[in-house]
Amino acid sequence: KAGARWEVSPEPFKHFKIDKVPAFVVATAESGKVTEEGCARPDTYTSIFGDMSVLDALDKMALRAQKPIADLAKARILADRAAGRRGE
Repeated sequence: KAGARWEVSPEPFKHFKIDKVPAFVVATAESGKVTEEGCARPDTYTSIFGDMSVLDALDKMALRAQKPIADLAKARILADRAAGRRGE
């Protein structure tokens, strides 16, 4: 939404209920609408944890996430490939 390519910040830990690292999150624009606890609704984002490349995380999300988020992950993979980035 803000146009940032990647975000490394403490705020997403609460917003996306991140309790371990490394963590990768793909979120829809709707994730900005938070619950009373200050967290994004679970249907607006997908997170994956573990030691892997960004491309591997996106690939897993593209295969396993709900459709809107899988589509975002696929689009990011294609955009990175078109730009010649390896996603590592």
